Amino acid sequence: MNIVILKGNLTRDPELAYTSGGQPRTKFGIAVNERRTVAGEKLKQAHFFNITCWGRVAETAAEYLSKGSPVLIQGKLQYSAWEKDGQKHSAVSITAYQVEFLGTKKEKQETSDEPPPDGKYEIELDEEVPF
Repeated sequence: MNIVILKGNLTRDPELAYTSGGQPRTKFGIAVNERRTVAGEKLKQAHFFNITCWGRVAETAAEYLSKGSPVLIQGKLQYSAWEKDGQKHSAVSITAYQVEFLGTKKEKQETSDEPPPDGKYEIELDEEVPF
């Protein structure tokens, strides 16, 4: 099973692009704050993740989100490995199949005339997007 759920804030504006086949893809980063107590001392640490979403989710995220927007991401881990200049590299990112906007309704209306109906869109990754 490969399921990831993250709650955080965008670290940069979403970047919408289209594949050569016309499929929308949006990339953005989020920061997730972790708070814990170690030996009586309260610690805070931020973790940073790269997010990619596809289809209608990608278009909606690019339209309604911006740097600093709070979101809840549901998706899966994606491992990539490549070689460049003789050096091996790897990265783990998240492919999101659901992005829920957590900002207030007022914040959404300030950035757009028409906020999404419920702030939530989802698609199945293995199915054709019907819209």
